[in-house]
Amino acid sequence: MGGATAGQQAFLIDLLPVRMSDALLRSAVVSGFPDFVVDGFAANVSDNTFEPEADALPILRRAQLAPDTLLMLFHGNAETVDIHQKPEMLHFGFAEAQDGSLFKERRSLDGDPLPGDLMKADEITWRDADRRILNVTSVAMTLTKAGDNDPVQAAYFTLQMIEGVSKVRFHLTHNTS
Repeated sequence: MGGATAGQQAFLIDLLPVRMSDALLRSAVVSGFPDFVVDGFAANVSDNTFEPEADALPILRRAQLAPDTLLMLFHGNAETVDIHQKPEMLHFGFAEAQDGSLFKERRSLDGDPLPGDLMKADEITWRDADRRILNVTSVAMTLTKAGDNDPVQAAYFTLQMIEGVSKVRFHLTHNTS
């Protein structure tokens, strides 16, 4: 900005267009989960930590270009993009083993997994197996036998049974030329 004063430079910088960034996603997720959430962050988040929604960059445009293609334009320089289901998708659930059987890895009271401490498929009692309706009382009693709470309280049962939403994190690279 040549011989412009500091005040003139600041004024000119304010007139410059807003920096934008984009993310293009081509995946069956676009049509399979139409309400999934995309969050862009200016920070390069290298681990799997939770980033508050308040830190997300504003979305200028979200356009589905094809059944399997989504374009996102962010207000700012997105270094990290998270794609996940809505938080309302929290649910009770089990994991599925390679043989198709169900299991639940128990957690400590701090929420950390207890490797090897599993509720196995044969311990899961169904009220209606065809409709996959659990016998909640029986599952709670199974948790009591194996756990450290007597009797099982709602918070402990929830801690053991809750499943979060899946999240995929991308780190974007930008062409600076």
